[in-house]
Amino acid sequence: MKEEPQLNRKSKRGETIESADRIDRISDLSECIIHHIYSFLPTKDVAKTTIFSKSWRSKWASYPILDFDQSLFGEEFENKFIKFVDDTIQRFCAHKLYIQKFKLYMSIHEFDHISLVNKWIGLAINQSVREVKLHIPIRWYEAYSLPQEIFACKSITVLKLRCCMLKGPLFKSKGLKNFKILKFIVQDRGFEELKRVDIEAPGLQRLTIGGDSVIINVKMRQEIKSLTLKGGNMVTDQLVHNLMSKYPLLETLDLDHCKKSHVGNLRATHYGTSSVVASRTSSPGFFSWLTGEHSTSLPPLDSPIHGVPLPPPLPDYIEPSKVKSKTLENGVRIVSEASPNPAASVGLYLDCGSIYETPMSCGATHLLERMAFKSTRNRSHLRIVREVEAIGGSVAASASREQMAYTFDALKTHVPVMVELLVDSVRNPVFLDWEVSEELKKMKDELGQLSNNPQGLLLEAIHSAGYSGALANPLLAPESALNRLDGAILEEFVHEHYTAPQMVLAASGVEFEELISVAEPLLSDLPRVQRPEEPKSVYVGGDYRRQADSPMTHVALAFEVPGGWHNEKEAIVLTVLQMLMGGGGSFSAGGPGKGMHSRLYLRVLNEYQQLHSFSAFNSIFNNTGLFGIYASTTSDFVQKAVDIAVGELIAIAVPGQVSKLQLERAKESTKSAVLMNLESRMIVTEDIGRQFLTYGERKPVEHFLKTVDELTTKDITNIAQKIISSPLTMASYGDDFRHDAFTYSRLILIISKSTLPDRINLVRSIVSEMEKNGVRGTISTVNILIGFFGDSEDLKKSVALMEKWGLRMNGYTYKCLVQAYLRSRDSEKGFRVYLEMKRKGYKLDICL
Repeated sequence: MKEEPQLNRKSKRGETIESADRIDRISDLSECIIHHIYSFLPTKDVAKTTIFSKSWRSKWASYPILDFDQSLFGEEFENKFIKFVDDTIQRFCAHKLYIQKFKLYMSIHEFDHISLVNKWIGLAINQSVREVKLHIPIRWYEAYSLPQEIFACKSITVLKLRCCMLKGPLFKSKGLKNFKILKFIVQDRGFEELKRVDIEAPGLQRLTIGGDSVIINVKMRQEIKSLTLKGGNMVTDQLVHNLMSKYPLLETLDLDHCKKSHVGNLRATHYGTSSVVASRTSSPGFFSWLTGEHSTSLPPLDSPIHGVPLPPPLPDYIEPSKVKSKTLENGVRIVSEASPNPAASVGLYLDCGSIYETPMSCGATHLLERMAFKSTRNRSHLRIVREVEAIGGSVAASASREQMAYTFDALKTHVPVMVELLVDSVRNPVFLDWEVSEELKKMKDELGQLSNNPQGLLLEAIHSAGYSGALANPLLAPESALNRLDGAILEEFVHEHYTAPQMVLAASGVEFEELISVAEPLLSDLPRVQRPEEPKSVYVGGDYRRQADSPMTHVALAFEVPGGWHNEKEAIVLTVLQMLMGGGGSFSAGGPGKGMHSRLYLRVLNEYQQLHSFSAFNSIFNNTGLFGIYASTTSDFVQKAVDIAVGELIAIAVPGQVSKLQLERAKESTKSAVLMNLESRMIVTEDIGRQFLTYGERKPVEHFLKTVDELTTKDITNIAQKIISSPLTMASYGDDFRHDAFTYSRLILIISKSTLPDRINLVRSIVSEMEKNGVRGTISTVNILIGFFGDSEDLKKSVALMEKWGLRMNGYTYKCLVQAYLRSRDSEKGFRVYLEMKRKGYKLDICL
């Protein structure tokens, strides 16, 4: 017997040694991931990681965060520490490596060390350092004198100083324009000659300043979010009042060690902040208001605040914001609807879905949905995630048969970032091989779990079976396509279909002028091309069956709704019809909002306990649509469930079957659902984008509500008759279910006994479908057809079916033929049939 190859073997010491073909995942990590791991570790632990592999040793050598702490070396190794710092910085300069952070803690014992520190700072500035943190105590009395070039550096955004000295009675700096974080503490030691500090840093977001004997004047914009003031002499009533009015976006104010004489009489003031941290003093007045201490100097709560005008009262009616749009020269449409909400939603919508796929690109839109917001030419996937998280945003993507959507939701102050990242993700994807492979594996797992969602499976199968052409393309990538899809196919699909005329940038909660100023430069360079013609689709009806070892059998019946969204009124009628039919699960809990008063609940689910689920569904596209009923039940009740579904569809097509009360309830439920959905800014954005793709404009919601109010029971009856006049599409999933002759015979019988004006064409379509699907009818099927058609060409075809299906006429068949000829007043044919019947030994039990 041949031995199986061993994956592991034992060494002499008993240790398990892995085979050489195992993947070394630690060594194969990319540099950006390793550097991200380093960012969570102290320098000492970062150095220890070099034992993992040679690749980690090389990655550490290029790690852009330089954190030099002399305390880790000890005073006895001072020279080794100096040599280590000098060699490291010299290496970064020689190889032109980027320095993100430069941190230095060093105690200076000799004058020569000062020149070394100045040199290191200068080299770091030459490498465009972003963050600098210096703590340089000197053994003698003088403090370390900070070089002036650090304040002229344009790359530094964060500066933290300790034990550093500024010389001169007046210090001015205008080179801090890019600073976001600045910590500046003026202490007595080393600042005897310093009387005033002027700092101009318009980009600051966090600032810590302090000092007892120095006037500090900082010029910054209103975007400052965190401010810490330390030291008593600089904090006054007027200063705090000015801060609150001048910086409305201030979130945190920390007053640390402020003297009572300077803040004791401060009254409660108006804050534009979300949180204020109280001082550590126990003085009355301002701080007692913050901390809850007793104070007799505070005004009553109903007293007007000095200097703060009351806002005007809101009017009884506020006119809703208008949708503004602009079409760029290349065909891109930019649309926005402003709102007073603090948050905004931006979406990029493309007239491109699975209908545009070819046999080679089948499944591309499904994969593109999963590849959304992955690596681009300008950003890695990790960077995109970090940028979205940094502003507290959320991104999403969705693919449908006709359209694609990419959305970004965050606070409106971040709109420029949102738009730029959104456009970059859609226009500049790189489709890295390892990212594509990872998503393909997830898609394969997703397809494996599809059996857990039979309803979704059937609704997908209804489209594939019912349509011929583009709408038959699967929305979910089939398993056969997973081995073919790759980055090259995605790049070709995006290049061909992500074009300017097929693109709409929509926003909710954003001023139109702001959106245009940000988006137009990002989208105007797209080439102007001819908008492609939408691929054709033809509804033909069909049948889908999938056997499965399942305790439940699921079945769906669907018919076409011609016209789609472009036939606006019928699309709205169809929406109300679905609400009227309703349905759901037999175990659903809730009131009327859960559909408990819909027709399918009252007439079906409440009457048949064998049904676990019974609901109406629709899918509307630009030029066509589907409407049907989905049912879930045990296998022995499936035939009855199909009869019930057909009966319900026929019932709504019969005039007088739908009462005015039922229609009014459905209309109100429809309006309520639409208006509540439009409370969400993300749905508003989607509504704007998709309407502009479909209609070229956004129709006001009042137009929709007016159309709903004008609907009558006749509209419901007319569209129901039109629906069931189209060919039937059936799909099933489960155990022991067949669309056999019995099912079709029941459908023909139900329709033949109805009063539908188009019932003859319906029966003809069912017979054609039986022949198309190769279903061999029974003599009962022929008997029903003979009794229904009478003497006509259809009767001749029905008689011919007996020969085609290999059937023999029985006594009931002869009787039906005699009745058909007599009703048509053709007594000669009827008498010939009667004579043949007598020769065969059958008796006629009807009155002639």
